[in-house]
Amino acid sequence: NPREIVLLRGSGCKWRRCTFCDYHLDFSLDDEQNFILNEKELAKVTGKYAKLEVINSGSFVDLDKQTLSLILDTCIRKNITEIHFECHWMHKESIPELREFFAKHNIITKIKIGVETFDYQYRENILRKGIDEQNPPRIAESFDEVCLLFGLDGQTFDSMKLDIET
Repeated sequence: NPREIVLLRGSGCKWRRCTFCDYHLDFSLDDEQNFILNEKELAKVTGKYAKLEVINSGSFVDLDKQTLSLILDTCIRKNITEIHFECHWMHKESIPELREFFAKHNIITKIKIGVETFDYQYRENILRKGIDEQNPPRIAESFDEVCLLFGLDGQTFDSMKLDIET
């Protein structure tokens, strides 16, 4: 999956409860300062692979409107035809609007969720992910890609297996 990856800053993860994550420490509530920083980073995008992954201190909804517009402009100028964003489960209702925003310009939007594990009890009681759905196919309905963590304390080989019957 060759692509460019850009790290931007937003208003921060709104969930802020995952026991392993420090995304929420990298944020600013100052949209103007976020945009100034993000503009500098987006200027480095070359379009080399026609794919761009945008990572920020939370979900795509935590980016200011000016930054989202600049991301679109960057994609158009650099002939980027596929863009990837991360999104927490709590913001899944915002995904269709984002897809439409980019689709108007023939840009495919891929959305990634950090499920971390298919073991529901471990995910919610230990990692505190905030995903109230237990069925992986239902979780996948809104998302294209998934982040998984392996080798965490308390994980077993069996807990890493996907059980579609759940």
